[in-house]
Amino acid sequence: MFIQKFIHRKIPDRLIYSPQKHSYVMYSLSEGRQLGTMKATPMLLKEGNSFYRNKIPILSMYINDLKAFTKRSKVGSDFIKFVKILSRQENCEGRVHLLAYNTDNPGKPPHTFYRKMGFATTSPSENKILDDAIKNNTSIPADMCLGTTMFLKA
Repeated sequence: MFIQKFIHRKIPDRLIYSPQKHSYVMYSLSEGRQLGTMKATPMLLKEGNSFYRNKIPILSMYINDLKAFTKRSKVGSDFIKFVKILSRQENCEGRVHLLAYNTDNPGKPPHTFYRKMGFATTSPSENKILDDAIKNNTSIPADMCLGTTMFLKA
């Protein structure tokens, strides 16, 4: 008789599931509640787009909605880690892009969060503004808060 050695594995506290195509929910098993939602869709980018500067059409995951229901809970960063993996599974080769804005709380735009997660804009001067805002813990200019296209360098 063969007896396999028991391997203790920690059960993750968070579960990300997809109730419908391209829609994801993060759920806390220990708290028994939703922590956040995200919509991410593979999108065909035509040649010459401003962020990947590709010469042929390519796929990139587009995050068109990301909401964390609790502050400082790492929900956003866990979703970004998840979408990086999802990007590879969907043949997007690690490419992810989004439009950074926050209609729920205009005074607290998510640009610096996305910058900390590795996203960039197409403008070196905007990237410097974001880097300085992170370094000095200051706000970003109001005109950037209206919506800034950001992408992960693949």
